[in-house]
Amino acid sequence: MTPPLSFAIVDGETIYLERIKYIQCDNRRCFSVNKTSHPSNSKSIEIYFDSEIPRTDYLYKVLSFEANIKGFDTWLKALNCAIAEAKNITIISKQNRWLYREYEKLRKSMGLTIDSINGWLNSHLGIVGEKKLVEMQIKNIGGSIDTNEISFGTFKKLYDYFIEKQQSDLMTIATEQEHLYNIYNVIKHLCSNIDSNTEDFKSIQDYFHVDKSRLILNFKQCLNYLFSDYNSAFDYTSQQLHQDMTQTLNHYWISSSHNTYLAKTQILNPASIHCYIQALLKGCRCVEIDCIDGRNSFEPEVTHKNTLIKPLLLRDVLEAIHDYAFITSELVVLDKV
Repeated sequence: MTPPLSFAIVDGETIYLERIKYIQCDNRRCFSVNKTSHPSNSKSIEIYFDSEIPRTDYLYKVLSFEANIKGFDTWLKALNCAIAEAKNITIISKQNRWLYREYEKLRKSMGLTIDSINGWLNSHLGIVGEKKLVEMQIKNIGGSIDTNEISFGTFKKLYDYFIEKQQSDLMTIATEQEHLYNIYNVIKHLCSNIDSNTEDFKSIQDYFHVDKSRLILNFKQCLNYLFSDYNSAFDYTSQQLHQDMTQTLNHYWISSSHNTYLAKTQILNPASIHCYIQALLKGCRCVEIDCIDGRNSFEPEVTHKNTLIKPLLLRDVLEAIHDYAFITSELVVLDKV
């Protein structure tokens, strides 16, 4: 099993690597939210991450720290590698990491008692009236039923037991023999519009790595398929660019942002360069730049006119767009000035 990869704890909250959105550091243009000085023999790194706790602010949370110049490149390379690995894990690893987080939340909030685990199974899996079975399974697995003495291994085995029990009860397709299923019957049951002669059917066969002379699956393979990207409601082909991109703008739906620079309201709150960065990283292809003459300098500024919003330098906005415009998408970015 693979627990979630965590990086640090900020204000009592764990940062998980797959929730890190981007990094700012001294070796590129840095639009820091913390304008603090640091020793000459070190460089700063800022990590912007999405919290598990529901956000009240638009901007991501940030963790800042300093690294010695000699170890800076190593730090940055290792951090980027770890983040990339965390975001490209298998569906099974994603399930295990989610389950580990749920285990930790339950342990810290209510304690790992029979009642709390039974309540969790009820709210997350719809398991009702099985308290005695929960207690019996924990004992069979070898876990203690005392508060907070149930290990993650026991918790996971308990979860797997009820998932398999639940899905087994729902599986109504014909079996070749006990706990073995014909792949054609499985796909016909789940995807009635897929014919056995289509490319989709063949790709599903390849996914299972089954013996093509028998086409038999066990229960675990069926369950893994249900949780896999192959069974996702989202059509993965929609992620591929298919327009010819030669028509006029009115032929396309464009992901756009209004008042991109605003982090909150249009009256008192400061604008932020990170609003542009976040919009572009989310795939936005049209950002708004409200440009006015500089109030205290000769440089143009970006702000909401006739308000108390602290302005941004146009130079910083354009540099941020230059740095982040094509990380998520190669499609053209429209700057609405």
